[in-house]
Amino acid sequence: MLNGDKVIRIFCLVDDLLKGIGHQEDVRCRVSDSEVITTAIVSALYLGGHQDNARGFMQMTGMCPQMLGKSLFIRFKINSTTFIKSIFGLKPLFP
Repeated sequence: MLNGDKVIRIFCLVDDLLKGIGHQEDVRCRVSDSEVITTAIVSALYLGGHQDNARGFMQMTGMCPQMLGKSLFIRFKINSTTFIKSIFGLKPLFP
């Protein structure tokens, strides 16, 4: 079952990993890369991959009140895919 504590743990892990590799965020962003990646992970683990439901959950619970719209969220997630794959040791299908 999904609850706020699990989401916070995922966020802290992702945020620490990003800081550990020296990740720099664009100063113009209103949502951090950690929040986008956390939302994608929550979607995959708890909501059957339904990203809209994950975006709604994060916004409604106040964990990410400035959540991006669907299109911008997907673009940010695509940019974060390399990081997510490197965490889990996945190799790209098409190099």
